[in-house]
Amino acid sequence: MRYLRPGTLVAAGVLLLIAGLVYSVVFAGIPYQDPTPQMYATWKSYQRIGDSLMISGLVVLASGGLWALVRWIARPRR
Repeated sequence: MRYLRPGTLVAAGVLLLIAGLVYSVVFAGIPYQDPTPQMYATWKSYQRIGDSLMISGLVVLASGGLWALVRWIARPRR
């Protein structure tokens, strides 16, 4: 699996993190001041989607960073 490297996971994690942030800002945005229950439910669902994208991005970023650290520590010394 030569194409899957720690840098690939780190880059994918950063992209997911940015995508979640953009999704939260564009679709959810600032909550309404006095929303109806329907408006609040819609806003909350958009916010959950953005949050889950950001959390998954952080998990992928952390796993790629951890993999890179373990690979760097376990590399053969010359």
